[in-house]
Amino acid sequence: MLDYARKKLFGPLGIRTQPAFTPVAVPAHEAAFNAAGFAWATDPQGIFLGGYGLRLTALDMVKLGELYRNDGVWQGTRVLPEGWVRSATTPSASNPGYGLFWWLDNSVNGHSAYMAVGTGSQRIVVVPDLSLTAVILAVPGPYGPMDSELVTPLIYEVIVPAWGPPSR
Repeated sequence: MLDYARKKLFGPLGIRTQPAFTPVAVPAHEAAFNAAGFAWATDPQGIFLGGYGLRLTALDMVKLGELYRNDGVWQGTRVLPEGWVRSATTPSASNPGYGLFWWLDNSVNGHSAYMAVGTGSQRIVVVPDLSLTAVILAVPGPYGPMDSELVTPLIYEVIVPAWGPPSR
């Protein structure tokens, strides 16, 4: 799966995946995983987890957000199939606040947004009508992961207002 992702996604976006740290997702590997520039956790059989367990730099997270903000096109080249971003950011039948790995929010300072949410409240926040992609990095510390009491106000009350006025 990593080879396929390198060819179809990471390579076109210029995301460095060498060296790749591919640990089994267990607490004993947490410190090395958090220190890696690129990591993708596996199960005990060595199969990549796919939907989670990906460690990227802030710049690489911005690249993913920008790919989605630009409807699957990166620097003039289509990377994702036509219509994929629309499908991924459309509410699912079982959860109107969730698409395909993206949380959906129509109330970010008056703007619609979607967010990829990772461990420790890491976020890729995309606000298309403001041409905004923002990234929040966090690793769990002695007091636990950042939670919505800190992250949500940071997004809603600081980042988005600093970028653009509320929509009317």
